[in-house]
Amino acid sequence: MRPLLRRATPTLALVTALLLAVALLPGPGATGAAKTGVLDGSRSAATAREPGACEKLLSAPVEQLKGAPTRVETAAVVAAKGDLPEYCRVTGYVAPHQIRFELRLPTGSWNGGYYQTGCGGLCGNVPIEGCGTALGRGFAVAAENTGHTADSQDALWAYGDKAAKAAFGYLSPHVVSVAGKALTKIYYGRAARHAVFEGCSNGGRQGIEVASRHPEDFDGVIARDPVLHAPQVGMFYIWVTKVNRRAGGGTILPAQKLPLIHKAVVAACGGADGVIADPFRCGWDPGRIQCKPGQGSATCLTAAQVDVVRKFYAGPSDSHGRALYPVDGKLRGLPVGALQRGSELEWANPALDLISAAPGKKAVAEIFAGGFYRYLLFAKDKGPTANYLDFDFDRDPGLLDNTYFGTGSRDLRAFHRAGGRLLLIQDLADQAVPPTSTTTYYDESVAANGGGRAADSWMRLFTVPGTPHCDLVSSAPGVIDALTAMTQWITRGQAPATLTAQQFDSAGHVTGRRTLTPYRSTHHR
Repeated sequence: MRPLLRRATPTLALVTALLLAVALLPGPGATGAAKTGVLDGSRSAATAREPGACEKLLSAPVEQLKGAPTRVETAAVVAAKGDLPEYCRVTGYVAPHQIRFELRLPTGSWNGGYYQTGCGGLCGNVPIEGCGTALGRGFAVAAENTGHTADSQDALWAYGDKAAKAAFGYLSPHVVSVAGKALTKIYYGRAARHAVFEGCSNGGRQGIEVASRHPEDFDGVIARDPVLHAPQVGMFYIWVTKVNRRAGGGTILPAQKLPLIHKAVVAACGGADGVIADPFRCGWDPGRIQCKPGQGSATCLTAAQVDVVRKFYAGPSDSHGRALYPVDGKLRGLPVGALQRGSELEWANPALDLISAAPGKKAVAEIFAGGFYRYLLFAKDKGPTANYLDFDFDRDPGLLDNTYFGTGSRDLRAFHRAGGRLLLIQDLADQAVPPTSTTTYYDESVAANGGGRAADSWMRLFTVPGTPHCDLVSSAPGVIDALTAMTQWITRGQAPATLTAQQFDSAGHVTGRRTLTPYRSTHHR
């Protein structure tokens, strides 16, 4: 899922002057008294106190960190360039899982915050470049690789390695936050006042995991398009690939037909801007554009193609038509593992395509289908020779193993008691993570945490119409300054009543805006 990756947001850098202080921040010790400080995004007077302070981190006593023994391998000052200030660049790893990280500490004025980003796809890299906006605003920033080095679509690293799966599944954001906060405290001489985690896709899942398992780590978590049940998402990729596969190979529904489908859906359910504001209320059926007898198929769908589209909208099911996603979706009466109407153009989005538009090239969904099936779905890995086409939708769903990659408890009261805030964002044209998995998670979490009125003060969900997974190359407004919203929530106690989604052209000019309001759970009373 190169997607299931968190998207770096260069567009935000183009409009930094329009944005308030970024908010992803924690620091060493974001617990106890450290959590009571105030961070409003302004620069403080905290600076490194003497020349050589950065290089001295090479001998910082972090090997003794409880639960996160850390080795600093490099520490050097990097000159200012473009929008980035001068900073102290620190690299190293946390044992025993060799979780590699990079920490960047502003050498000039530090605003007192610590920001940590999640890692998308199957990770394998340190996505520190996604922290540029936060660094430019004065935050100490960190990123990590989840314990392995590989392409973000490669799953071989997990083969037979439970420790690697645990590091990827839930350990890495916690131990790196311990290391990052400790090094930040050593460098500046005091702990960061607040800590925030942000991630999209797998990075969003990491945020929810750390809130559940380590509620004291972060004051705020921003999770966009979270992969809430990674094995079930792997099954989803197998589903969309298998149902669109001809018996002899090749696809039933080609990418060239997607604009035809999308146009019909928008005509039925879209607004004047061509965006479907609430796809959950759209019941358009692809049978409406099925070819009539004698009609050429260039401007319509064959019966087989209609069947594929219906199965994409319905999500994985067994041979009896029973939905197979782990959450039942009954709170809103929707299939939880389903693609939404209005997402059709994204099915061929090259950033994470379900249907390849390039001859001879596998779709990303098929690459993930194979990797998940061989190494990530089951308690005992199938191994390198296994073929995802052998997945049995009657037998295998009950064997999916969520030990390492399933999202933690819906009971987040410990996170709330620690002063945490959770901001969920879900793109409604998401082609990689069924949007209803997030809305159902929110419904279940609200129910588990005292109902809507009780949860509203510290947990909110916003949905974004017309935008794909992690807003990768969107044709609708989807760039959101969630960091400012989280900063104000933490420092002023102001839960976001609205968020503004923006769209930009290549020159950085705003070309569209949409005001988003909170999703209302069925448990709001």
